[in-house]
Amino acid sequence: MRSPFRRQSRLLVGGFTAVCLAVTACSNSSPLDKQADPGGATTVVGGPVDSVFDTLPGGPRKQWTVMVYMAGDNNLEQDAIDDLREMQAGAADHVNLIAMLDRSPGFSADTLEPFGDWVGTKAMSITPTGIVDLGLTGDADMTSPAVLEGFVAQVAAAYPAEHTALVLWDHAGGWRGYANEESSPGSSLSSAEVVAAVSAGLVSAGVPKLDIIAYDACLMADSEVAFAMASVADVLIASEEVVPAHGLNYAVIGSATAADAENFGSVMLGGFASEARDEGGSDAITMSMIDLQQVTALDQAIRQLAATMATIGGEEAAAFLRAANESLAFAYNDDPSASAHMRDLGQLLSRFSSQDPAITAAQQAVDAALSAAVLLHIEGAAFAGARGISVYIPTSIEYFATAYNDSPTAASWS
Repeated sequence: MRSPFRRQSRLLVGGFTAVCLAVTACSNSSPLDKQADPGGATTVVGGPVDSVFDTLPGGPRKQWTVMVYMAGDNNLEQDAIDDLREMQAGAADHVNLIAMLDRSPGFSADTLEPFGDWVGTKAMSITPTGIVDLGLTGDADMTSPAVLEGFVAQVAAAYPAEHTALVLWDHAGGWRGYANEESSPGSSLSSAEVVAAVSAGLVSAGVPKLDIIAYDACLMADSEVAFAMASVADVLIASEEVVPAHGLNYAVIGSATAADAENFGSVMLGGFASEARDEGGSDAITMSMIDLQQVTALDQAIRQLAATMATIGGEEAAAFLRAANESLAFAYNDDPSASAHMRDLGQLLSRFSSQDPAITAAQQAVDAALSAAVLLHIEGAAFAGARGISVYIPTSIEYFATAYNDSPTAASWS
């Protein structure tokens, strides 16, 4: 069992990494002054999509291809290596398990064969008999849409399968964005950029859609994220709450890929809960499996609720904000300026009572659409009653981030 006492959660807020310790406070490791990889068939930056791999050996068609995009150039570097070891333990002959990891100059000197320790980006095929180096060198900007697009395009084409999954691994902050690079401070990928990159990559590879898109990152079971991802995948796996740094449990990847997408989600959620229990942090977790084919109906129901509530004021408006304030909060901080202001949608609906029958009917429609969209969700005791999808709702206008309105899917809720 990994020690829980040095684990940092995977949280990104406002474009910077918030250092939120999962169990107890401790300092980061000091930089280790590792030397950059001097080899270099490829230096990967935010350039053309064909710059990610010169060539890929590829493989025969299998039951699943799972692509794991690991932006580890930050304080999660050691956790990335730990998760790659889990993938080794879970690898199976029926799955192409392809990972791409960008490491930091500091935080960890841990080695992984056949690479040893390194700075920059490596890509690998993880098999039951070991890790195969896919020949990538240089240093990728993992917050570049072009790099994500190239990774998806080239791996999905070279490793065909009946089912395809993409795992996005790193810090995140819901609608605020995904991925953090120490080498590119302040940069991240918005949901719109993720969708554009993944969509273009899939088109290039001739893959109609992902079966699964999974965020091994904080706060991504957010309505805005789910609405955005519906165009590129059938199922979303993500957490409403901050994800402890152990993240998903890749030791169960062989069992997860033994059947269809729903089995994948069910096994991965179960494995995550099991690892959280082993780590001593199961009370404070959430994880959802969301049917992205149902989220359009949820979006439409929310739009109708917004329309019916457009003119409320006075006591009823205050009651709505009280309901939000009493609902489960994610990435909560006593200082409102440091909170994520994410609340559980289902609890918000259940805690607000209106005297207007049109609003009540609209609430009921949202509730029904939410139930249809969330296939499975787990939560620890601290989040009992969570329904699986969160929404952004500061309970005071002074804490509203105007950047939220830049999200293409924010209009109705905003």
